[in-house]
Amino acid sequence: MVGVTWFDAQAFAEWIGGSLPTEAQWERAARGTHARMYPWGNAPPKARRHANFARRYNKTTPVGQFSEGFSPNGIADLAGNVWEWCLDEYDPALYSQDSNKTTRNPLNLRFRDILRARVIRGGAWDVGSAFLRSSLRFKYYPLDSTHTIGFRVVRPSPEIKK
Repeated sequence: MVGVTWFDAQAFAEWIGGSLPTEAQWERAARGTHARMYPWGNAPPKARRHANFARRYNKTTPVGQFSEGFSPNGIADLAGNVWEWCLDEYDPALYSQDSNKTTRNPLNLRFRDILRARVIRGGAWDVGSAFLRSSLRFKYYPLDSTHTIGFRVVRPSPEIKK
């Protein structure tokens, strides 16, 4: 789904028992434990193999269409197709702050300002390959929406009954 505000995306996520991913969760899903440059590895992206980008199709494509673009955990479309909302407020210096160098899964909700920019990750169908790097992050305002921003939901794993 595209064209939703950050508030729309978070409301839907909460409605189904989850939330938007934190920026750190999103990056871990995309980079794996080996800090890959792209979800599929360190090789540059190739259209029609790894992701939907550079206006190849001039629109979004069905999830999972690019068989060589999956992350190490089997997650599809973490690069290209649509930018994805993250839970965090945007702070350009978040990862350079001393307090976050030892913090696992830092979450930036320091200001708790509903109008403060939020993080988007992943690139979209209308950007070049340089925007698909898993470490790349941008900001977008939570009351705005566009046809190139969507979201995914993080939900707790169901408990296994013994």
